[in-house]
Amino acid sequence: MKRRRSCCVKFRSECGSTQARTLLLVALTLVLSTAFARYAPAASCINFLAVGEATVRPAPDGAVMDMVGIWEFDNIMQVELGLSLNALVYQGDHFVRYPLIGDAESGTFSGLGDGLDASELPALEASGAGDPDAEVLTFRAHRLQLSLPPSFSPGAVSVLMYLVQDGEYQSAFLSNTVSTQF
Repeated sequence: MKRRRSCCVKFRSECGSTQARTLLLVALTLVLSTAFARYAPAASCINFLAVGEATVRPAPDGAVMDMVGIWEFDNIMQVELGLSLNALVYQGDHFVRYPLIGDAESGTFSGLGDGLDASELPALEASGAGDPDAEVLTFRAHRLQLSLPPSFSPGAVSVLMYLVQDGEYQSAFLSNTVSTQF
C-alpha cells in the first residue's frame, strides 16, 4: 500500500511540474503573439481574389446568386486590418454592390460595359444608393450567396469582387469577372 501511495505522490508531483511548464509556455506564447500581432497582418496579407463559379436561380422576390471562389476570408474577419471586400453584380450598366460590411447599394454606371478598372471604383461607389432588396445571405471561406433584387431580369449577369484597404483606391485589387445566365 505504501508503494502505491508513493507512486501517486510521485505522479502528482510530475503532473504539477508539467502543468507549470505548460502554463508558462502558454503565457509566453500569449505574450509573444500579442507583442507581434501588429506586425503579422502586414506581412501575411496577400491580396488574392478569384471568382471560380457563379450561378443564379430565381427566387420569389428576385434571384439568388451562389458564388464559389477564393478571397481574403481570414484577413477580412480581422476588422483591424481595414480591408473592405465588395462583390459587384451587374447587368449592362445596372449594378448592385455588396460590401461585406454594410448595406448593399444599386445604381447605374456606364463604365461597366468594357470592364471595371480600379481607378473607376470611387465613381462607381458614388453612383449607388441603398437597396433593401439586395443583401449578402451567406459569407463563408469559399462560398458567397447574394440576394439579387427584382430589377435584374433574366439574361446574362456578371460578377466580380474587389478589395480596398483603408480606403486607398489606388491600390485596390480586382478579381476576375465571371458571367452567367439566369
